[in-house]
Amino acid sequence: MSKKKEQESWPTEEEFVKDDIECGLADDVTAGDETNCEDCGGDCSSCAGCCNESSEDLAQKYLSIAQSVQADFENYKKRNANLVAQSYEDGKKSVILSILPCADAIDKAIEMVKDEQTKAGLVLVSEKFAEALKSVGVVKMQCLGKPYDANYHNVLASIDSDKPSGEIIQECISGYMIGDIVLRHAQVVVSK
Repeated sequence: MSKKKEQESWPTEEEFVKDDIECGLADDVTAGDETNCEDCGGDCSSCAGCCNESSEDLAQKYLSIAQSVQADFENYKKRNANLVAQSYEDGKKSVILSILPCADAIDKAIEMVKDEQTKAGLVLVSEKFAEALKSVGVVKMQCLGKPYDANYHNVLASIDSDKPSGEIIQECISGYMIGDIVLRHAQVVVSK
């Protein structure tokens, strides 16, 4: 839009004052009406001439207010978008944490079952479950043979072993991660 068309579309000083009165932004204050000035009570020598503002000054003042409100609204939208995304992630983590005991139960059942057909069926179920978790970004930690790290593991016991001190020799409960975030720490036994 050209500058000339912009200036033609700007409201006049009277329209600004009329809009302020209708919106409750001003209490019947008009330019040049020194008796109703809120800042100085009619003595404009003490308020830097607020009652005698030109239409350009008023336009600049209202433009500044509009830009400030627009910036506040943009910040609100960004905060709200972040809150929605964070709420989604928190809900996803909560649901995943509630179903991880099912994965543990399947893994324990695989260890305990003697019948090979039943074991093969449970292995298929376990693999499907792992695929479903992987599809939402959840991966199972691989702990055995790795050194203990308090960021990823909780030690249940320390046992004398021929392995180096601090190496994980048994995984009691599997740990899971979602991205770089630990969803559930692995419960492990380490060598002394």
